[in-house]
Amino acid sequence: GQDALPGQRQLQRWVAPGGAGLLCAQSRQGQVSPPAAAMESSPLEFLMEELTSDNPQQCIQCISRLRIIGLALGQDKTRSDLLPFLKGEIEAGKFTDEVQVSIAEVLGSFSEFVGPSSEAHCLFPPLEALCSVEESTVRDQAVASINQVGALLTPAQLQTHLAPIVLRLARNKDWFTPRVSACGLVALAYSACAHTPIAAELREEVKALAVDDSPMVRRALAARLGGGGGPPGK
Repeated sequence: GQDALPGQRQLQRWVAPGGAGLLCAQSRQGQVSPPAAAMESSPLEFLMEELTSDNPQQCIQCISRLRIIGLALGQDKTRSDLLPFLKGEIEAGKFTDEVQVSIAEVLGSFSEFVGPSSEAHCLFPPLEALCSVEESTVRDQAVASINQVGALLTPAQLQTHLAPIVLRLARNKDWFTPRVSACGLVALAYSACAHTPIAAELREEVKALAVDDSPMVRRALAARLGGGGGPPGK
């Protein structure tokens, strides 16, 4: 619609003539930076405005361009401003299921926009928030993206940043959905913690999940650990 044209023009100012893909590729090579003219208004303010739209497709389209916004913001502001904003909006229930799936999918391959791999754990908080929502497709994508980001981290980073998330989700008794998500993350967390004291805590949570009151949780654990590679239950 005509209402989307100003937003389209604003985004175009953050993109080199070759398109978003070229801009991102050249940025990785240190060849270009977002045009100075694009900074007349904050990229984060632009995102906030676009996401208030009543048109879900417009919101999804905006999320699909999150990499451009992250590039325009820079790594520091992406970590300090963009990711906390997304987490807050998710926790406030501002987004439709379709938008949340898009956010979860984009964040799984967003690490280059937050800094070196040592900073990739900054992507976990908004993804953790998505692990508790009611819609299973959102949770499944959030779990997949956390595992994708987690693959970039060292065992020490996983012990510090992922294991506590798994424990929080597994111990959340308010609703069964966080515990379902924990089932999809426990194998990666345990693989990094097998020879540390936190391994015992993870094993205890696996035992509890295996006899959880919710059949959804028990099925999720069986499905995840049935393929092997998960923590021992005893």
